[in-house]
Amino acid sequence: MKSKSLMFAILAMFFFSGLSAQVVNIPDKAKNDFGKKHAHAKDAKWENKVAYYIVHYSEGGTHATAHYRMDGTWEFTEMKINDGRTPTKVKNAFQKSKFRNWEVKEKAFVENDNREKLYRYEVKNGVDKRYIFFNKEGKFIKENQSI
Repeated sequence: MKSKSLMFAILAMFFFSGLSAQVVNIPDKAKNDFGKKHAHAKDAKWENKVAYYIVHYSEGGTHATAHYRMDGTWEFTEMKINDGRTPTKVKNAFQKSKFRNWEVKEKAFVENDNREKLYRYEVKNGVDKRYIFFNKEGKFIKENQSI
């Protein structure tokens, strides 16, 4: 019985050590791209999310997260913002939207590989969560279901 428990413990140790090795395996392409785009970033912490990679960091006093595909190509970056960094046109558009009475969980400035620069509101109404996107002029662009 003890030998079976010991064998199980050894196998579990090898299995879990293999998982942790996968977590830190970030493509050089992603690391190099991040270094070029964000040379002054501080406290960069990479994560392997199985289907993509992210790096959380601070730059210029702002907390941000860059998302990379599995091949190491950049997909988008989101920077958390407050009311002071949200353009008036965007705030006004949100106040006129059908989501104006929903709880605002978070606001972010999002730049993606399609060269879009958008302001994103994460809103919640009960169990329903959405991402609402506006351009800098306050034009509604799209909404996505949030998890």
